[in-house]
Amino acid sequence: VIDDSSTVKTAAKHAKPNDDSAKGLVHIYIDSCSGLFNQRDPTYKPSPMVRLISNHEKSQQSWPKYYTNDPIIEQGFVMLIRAPYTDEIKIDVIDTASKKDDVIGTCTIRIWSLIEQPGMEYTLQPWLLKGNSPDAKIVMSASLRGLLPPQCSPRKGQRPPEEGVKTTESFSAPTSG
Repeated sequence: VIDDSSTVKTAAKHAKPNDDSAKGLVHIYIDSCSGLFNQRDPTYKPSPMVRLISNHEKSQQSWPKYYTNDPIIEQGFVMLIRAPYTDEIKIDVIDTASKKDDVIGTCTIRIWSLIEQPGMEYTLQPWLLKGNSPDAKIVMSASLRGLLPPQCSPRKGQRPPEEGVKTTESFSAPTSG
């Protein structure tokens, strides 16, 4: 796993939109939501649930929290990203108490903007939700961890170097600064 943003940026720049050569895992931690009020009925208390949808995977969802405007979610999710330039994760906060699973609010994480962040992560911070509640927020963190592109894996038929034996393929000398 690569944690260096410059390596992931390089892999992402050389990847085409539908290319499987640049992949990554996005870790999302949903802490809480606040201000999930219904403008039509301010006394109504929703039963919110968070649903995450990516371009390539099945959606994932949190457990519902019953009859609250400020749910504490405290749940983590991991999603595979295949095309960092175009992939995004849509986060919907849904009212499970309604008959139609009404969307209370929504926000989107664009993977390329996550790559641009220091350490390729958004630390725990509030995000505004677009939707029925003007002051609705979701507090979450997200981080991207890159996987090796296929061209970095050993070639077919190539053996890994023997333990303790340094070769030019497996050893790089430290540089003096």
